[in-house]
Amino acid sequence: MAREPNLVGIKVSDRSLSELRPDLLPDLDVFVGSKALIPEALTLGAVGAISGLAAAMPHAVIRIFDGKGPADHATFPRDGLAAYPLQAALKTALVAQGRA
Repeated sequence: MAREPNLVGIKVSDRSLSELRPDLLPDLDVFVGSKALIPEALTLGAVGAISGLAAAMPHAVIRIFDGKGPADHATFPRDGLAAYPLQAALKTALVAQGRA
């Protein structure tokens, strides 16, 4: 992949692991946005995740990093919020936790 010399990292969202693989270069910090990709992407060289959900439910995302939580979309907490606009759902989650 050709790139600018000052590019040191990227965030990749809404892609499959096969689409993500070409971006996993040794000298490029790759962050994933899809919670389902976190565990395997980390083993392949990604350095972390940038998660909107982590703003309201950090412990759910930390559990994925620790290998103790579900990464698949079928069981991830965000799915319960999917019927609502994301910002409103995250605000509601924060209020329910007494954080907003």
